[in-house]
Amino acid sequence: STQLAGLSAALATLLLAGQWSAAAQETTVGWLLWPLAGLAGSLSLLASRGPILALPIGFGEPARRRLSLITLPAAIALLAFPARWQAADISLNAAVAAARRGAYGEAARLAQSADCLGAPHRLEARYVAGSALLAAGRPIESLERFTALEAEAPAFALLQFLKGRALFRLGRWELAEAAFERQHALDPTFVLALEGLAAAAKEAGNYSRARQAALPAIALEPKDPLHWLALSDI
Repeated sequence: STQLAGLSAALATLLLAGQWSAAAQETTVGWLLWPLAGLAGSLSLLASRGPILALPIGFGEPARRRLSLITLPAAIALLAFPARWQAADISLNAAVAAARRGAYGEAARLAQSADCLGAPHRLEARYVAGSALLAAGRPIESLERFTALEAEAPAFALLQFLKGRALFRLGRWELAEAAFERQHALDPTFVLALEGLAAAAKEAGNYSRARQAALPAIALEPKDPLHWLALSDI
């Protein structure tokens, strides 16, 4: 019965670790670390004198003590990393929720916290932080986040479009035009990038390029009067 209890405890620990992995982690590393932590914790528990004497393992008490000294720190370390990432994911989810209710300052703070924790989704954290800062009317800080994100993932979602908007708000027309150009190259059907490109080109005095951007926008959405109005103003 003692042997059965020891094996049951080990199995239960591994199953619990697997459940935590499924609920809290989406990355491959997370899926591996939680079961490994459960295994290390189980071995540490079984290394105590009572249960292990009942198991058919042929090594003595000194060896069991050494095993315990190794497996217990390993269990703590393996649990610490996924827990840190889980905290980062929670901060990121809270940031998204804050942005949806219009609390952009709070959203930026939470997303930056997730980024500092080294979340597996750190790119998403920088994207959310930059978007929230832009919505909060802080284009300089927003541009810093987008630039950091661009260094790792230049084609990330709507990064170039949002970077273009930040540059536009700062009056950097040529750089904004280039960012909208890159977004248009990534997704030629994204009308907002064409609108931004036309507006930036117009402000930069590049009227020919502005008209070239306005015409495809009209072709994509011919019933939108704003496109026709933008074209008439160029």
